[in-house]
Amino acid sequence: MFVRNLLLSAIFSLAIAVGPAYCATTFDGERAITHLRAQCEFGPRVPGTPAYEQTKDYLKKELSRWADEVQEQKFQARIG
Repeated sequence: MFVRNLLLSAIFSLAIAVGPAYCATTFDGERAITHLRAQCEFGPRVPGTPAYEQTKDYLKKELSRWADEVQEQKFQARIG
């Protein structure tokens, strides 16, 4: 569930960052699938794993293409 929410958050973040600069009126499904496949290729993105770090790096890199600065907001989450 956590990984699903993280993935949805990443997709939403990319949509917000890329949407206005790319085109405000159309959705590019192929582009969205490309981003999803890239992230899924890292494997399960459980916090603290290499796949999780790779996903963070990927998102930072993609978002940096569309923004002057990308800031990471670190936090500690309690599960359970």
